[in-house]
Amino acid sequence: LEPACSSARGDFHCRLELAITYRSIPRALVPGKSQLTGRDYYERAIRILQDLFQRTRHRDVGMRLAEAYMGMAQQLFRQRELEVALGVLQKARDSIGELYRSDPQDLEVRRTFGYSQMFLADLYTFQKQREPAVQYYSECITALDYAEAGDEQKSVRRRCFVQRGTQHLQAGNWEGAKVDFQSALRLEREAGALFQLARAQEGEGDLRSARLSLEEAIGRVRPTDKNLRTLIESRLREIRENPKSVQ
Repeated sequence: LEPACSSARGDFHCRLELAITYRSIPRALVPGKSQLTGRDYYERAIRILQDLFQRTRHRDVGMRLAEAYMGMAQQLFRQRELEVALGVLQKARDSIGELYRSDPQDLEVRRTFGYSQMFLADLYTFQKQREPAVQYYSECITALDYAEAGDEQKSVRRRCFVQRGTQHLQAGNWEGAKVDFQSALRLEREAGALFQLARAQEGEGDLRSARLSLEEAIGRVRPTDKNLRTLIESRLREIRENPKSVQ
């Protein structure tokens, strides 16, 4: 594809196919076996897609551009190039955000926009920047709230509720945390979210509800989650010793 498609004068579909090929190569690279890195291939894909999108504003090109940005940002994150990864994710947000604003009913666009917001929020969480993390988790939750959402989108949305709730919990916003963990639990009754809900309930002073949440969490914790089971059992013992937990 390269000789025929790499030029800016090349055929649209040929250049798009080349960019998609470049974008897929990093996942198959074996370290030390190629002169080019995954980042090199992402940059090649992005250069082509940027040019095509600027020329056409084509929906599929914008989608592929956002996906290439997100793939590159994930690789940069693994290499701990956090500021560069953040800049790349903002570009992903800009390209897919334009499509989302023009047609918010396009479900594939909504999904990709929601994922880009989650990745941004995760990066801000890693950098301990609470306000932008909460903002982008909120945008992820909104984007993925549609009737046709599949199991994967619902799982991502549940995760964003849990992560946003954790941000509220760390800030001492017990009510906000409780609402988010309850929203996550409406999507899936899961031990980790129950444990976090119990922490918010305890923060509010509602020890009885915290005890009930922890007791349910014990029944739902997976056998492989030994650390979580230990945390739940330890907290439950302490709460049961308080007379207020049975009132």
